Amino acid sequence: MNVILSKEILIRKSKAVMDRYFIGITLDPEAMIVGGTIRDILLGRTPKDIDIATPDVSNLVESFESKGYTHVILDERRNIHRMVKEDVKIDVTPLNDGYINDLLSRDFTINSIGIVIKDWEVLDPQGGLKDLSKGLVRALSQERFIEDPLRLIRAFRIAADLGFTIDPVTLRFITKLSHLIMKPSRERIRDELCWTLEADHSYDVIESLTRTGMLGRILPEFATAAQIPPGSPFVLGLTEHLLWTYKFLEDILSNLDDVLEQHADTAREKLSVILAADRRVFISMKLAALLHDVGKPATLTYDDEPHFIDHDRIGAEMVQKRMEELRFSSSEIKAVGELVLNHMRPHNLAKLEQVTDRAVFRFFRDLDDLSIPCLLIALADAYATQMVPLGTLDTYQEFVRKMIEENQRIGKPKPILNGEYIMKLFKIEPGREVGILINLLLEAQALKQVQTKEEAIEFLKKVSIEDERNA
Repeated sequence: MNVILSKEILIRKSKAVMDRYFIGITLDPEAMIVGGTIRDILLGRTPKDIDIATPDVSNLVESFESKGYTHVILDERRNIHRMVKEDVKIDVTPLNDGYINDLLSRDFTINSIGIVIKDWEVLDPQGGLKDLSKGLVRALSQERFIEDPLRLIRAFRIAADLGFTIDPVTLRFITKLSHLIMKPSRERIRDELCWTLEADHSYDVIESLTRTGMLGRILPEFATAAQIPPGSPFVLGLTEHLLWTYKFLEDILSNLDDVLEQHADTAREKLSVILAADRRVFISMKLAALLHDVGKPATLTYDDEPHFIDHDRIGAEMVQKRMEELRFSSSEIKAVGELVLNHMRPHNLAKLEQVTDRAVFRFFRDLDDLSIPCLLIALADAYATQMVPLGTLDTYQEFVRKMIEENQRIGKPKPILNGEYIMKLFKIEPGREVGILINLLLEAQALKQVQTKEEAIEFLKKVSIEDERNA
């Protein structure tokens, strides 16, 4: 581990943090820098958040508010506050019982190192420096989780973010107390889950979340996968299939240049789109991969072999409902729902001898910016189904690249006729019919069947006449 053990360097970097974020802020001299701030500095990372423990919480909060920070109460009972301004987050906690007792009460040893601002004394009563050097996330007592059950999932988030492992005794605490996880607010649980998914290599952590029973409590739909045990069609069972799909997706993302070749940067651009707060499409894609088949237990039927008719639609509805309960944004709920709903489409297209321009256009039209994420989920799903090493499904990978390439060739035309013109032309009111006609026109333009305004009018008239005949 790249741990900075020099006290002088730690203090110098801590002073730089204070100089950057506390200009013009009234800070009690007895205050202490704590938590992830010190941990990240020791690891040579730029702190994402600033943690301050102070005897005078209210004055510090007011001082930040006067500088334009937004005030968020994280825990009213324990008097914990967050001050937010642009991409800066500063957490303020009370310091009521001395420095050592404060640090002993903190969640994990690696978050329990503090620096007293008045004399820059470094305190480490829980042995956090030692655990940092070992790459361990460790809690000294199960009481830490009882005090704040959010710590049950935070342990995994920290492990994923830092590439650490969770101490075995701490894992036993978590497994024993996993039933407490839904006590915190849904928003806080959602955030910890998303931060865990955001890590580039979080498979081991997600697997551990599964083994402790935590993931199934947060996402009960995932837990139902255990109803389909090892055998046909999943040699290792549905739970393992979902986990392996997640793992293969992470492996694909780590090797994106090899998998997508010249289209890798296009994929990265699509995955970096922000859907809500600081949460990217990247997170929604990984969540969709983890949950893509959760509709299968509810749709399982047998004749000579198992069938899962409509599992994509049922699964999408289940996932969206769960995301609503976890207070995800509407854009995230829609995105994950669309990815789960459409995850079979690439498989069906890949089976065709030739994918037509119309099929390519409709796939990218329907999924828009989610098209490439959907293709990547399908590729990971294919690997997890066949359980072969990454790079061996050459034909499927070529299909994914060809889909992206053909879409770029076909393009995304602007409608020759707008909605207002179409409504006047056919004397119709605003509504679904206008959208259908625009989509049909766009498809005809993309396929080079229509290129002029006159051709567009004739095309739409023909479509309307055919619709009336088929009514």
